[in-house]
Amino acid sequence: MTAELDAIRRALAENLPVLGVCLGSQMLAHAAGAQVFRGAVPEVGWYPITLTPEGRLDSLMLGLPAEFNAFHWHGDTFTLPPGATRLASSDYYPNQIFKVGRNAYGFQCHLEVTGEMVESWASIYAKELTPQGGPIRPERIESNLTANVKILGNIAGKVFARFAALL
Repeated sequence: MTAELDAIRRALAENLPVLGVCLGSQMLAHAAGAQVFRGAVPEVGWYPITLTPEGRLDSLMLGLPAEFNAFHWHGDTFTLPPGATRLASSDYYPNQIFKVGRNAYGFQCHLEVTGEMVESWASIYAKELTPQGGPIRPERIESNLTANVKILGNIAGKVFARFAALL
């Protein structure tokens, strides 16, 4: 990942737009000077995230609900990079969405998921789920899947269109 981290650092130095999702957010955080480490518990499934006051005013998040369910599938986390702004948090992972500089955004959560993606991940990573001995309850993934994906899709459409305008 050395080449990718170097590319992120160059983009940050040049104020180029950067969008990191899940591992990408961890890489963005690391490239910006944060520590990345194993979280206390895995966060897998639909969990609420809450926008911070700064998040509610950020151009990508403007007008979004103050709290909404996002999809998560991660066990690692990170400290907030120096000079970064926390835009959203969850109960288990405080740095769900953050901004570095003018144009770099990290999303620990997944706004981009479709129902097919969620079902595919649940199948591919089934050993992480409770029936196979893992710590994650399958209902955290499957419960209200269609409704959750629809609501999140509307939010993602706004956020990603606004990010695309930065390019």
